[in-house]
Amino acid sequence: MLINELPDDCLLTIFDCIRNLTDLVNCFKVCIKWRNLIIVRTKKVKYFIGRSNYPPDSVCHLSDEPFDVTFLSKWFPNLRIFDIFTCEGISIDVAAKLIRDSESLKGIIADIFLCAGDLQRILMNDNLEMLSTDYMRLDTIEINENMKQLCLSSSNGFLSIHVLKKVAHSFPNLERLHTYCQAVHQWCSNGKSQDIRNWGCILMIGHTLLGHLKSWIHFQRYRYEPIEWDSLRRLMSKYPNIKHLAMRGISPKDEDIKQLILMLPKLTLLDIRESRGVTQEAADHVRDYCKRYGRSIKFYYKEDDKQIESDWPMSLNRPVQICRGFDFMEHCFFKKFYQLPHFLDPIDD
Repeated sequence: MLINELPDDCLLTIFDCIRNLTDLVNCFKVCIKWRNLIIVRTKKVKYFIGRSNYPPDSVCHLSDEPFDVTFLSKWFPNLRIFDIFTCEGISIDVAAKLIRDSESLKGIIADIFLCAGDLQRILMNDNLEMLSTDYMRLDTIEINENMKQLCLSSSNGFLSIHVLKKVAHSFPNLERLHTYCQAVHQWCSNGKSQDIRNWGCILMIGHTLLGHLKSWIHFQRYRYEPIEWDSLRRLMSKYPNIKHLAMRGISPKDEDIKQLILMLPKLTLLDIRESRGVTQEAADHVRDYCKRYGRSIKFYYKEDDKQIESDWPMSLNRPVQICRGFDFMEHCFFKKFYQLPHFLDPIDD
């Protein structure tokens, strides 16, 4: 049987597995039958990104050859996220037109080399809810108030906590902030954290990664700067509702763990596998404490602890650029900072 004699549903299944834009275009040119099926295929595409994660939801451009970016809004009418990095040499005019013409577009991954003025033009689309770029000055650029996710992932420029406090009111709908930030544990320890208390944040905070301030928190040491345990303790004491806590590259002692479980009465998960200084004594204390007071705390402190893989299968999830579903525990909690996704795309939108 020739490939063109296959029934439409078989051909469509094959086309759904094609992720490269160039291959889709070539298939589109074969015949009328294939053209119509490729149109069905392209309507499924939500993400135009550098590395395709979810066929048939995503498509990538693997060639160095330039292409007409403006046709993407027509070819992919349900496109939600566009990675400008994938289009080498794209002009700001073309990018702005694509974003303006794509009614379904919700997020963009923008090039670090875009100047503030160019980025401002891209952000004029009120439909945009997600932005990822290496770094930008939040206090010098206007972003629409519909923005729900900001990913400022470069360590080349730290976000000042004073700037964060200054612009917090400009993002009434922000649900996730992923960025490097300076000394937030000192700022929060001084009782000045109210402005960001209700954000679902992922912050690389000079030394630490600060997670969701309502129910989870995830610290990751940056470089080799010392972290005062007293500072972290004061910070965490302000969020007694924390249920899940991870600490990376920090060195608490057994006594610190004993204090921690008293400070956080709702804690159910404590992951310090990449931290040194804790011994079996702390694990025994947590077990005995839970037995005595009727609490349940999953505690992991050994770097090669395999039990966490059984208890939390999502800890084995491979890193991807875009994650479907706004689930921090599944997509972020067990990852290192450089493995975190650009966006968590709500699947119910």
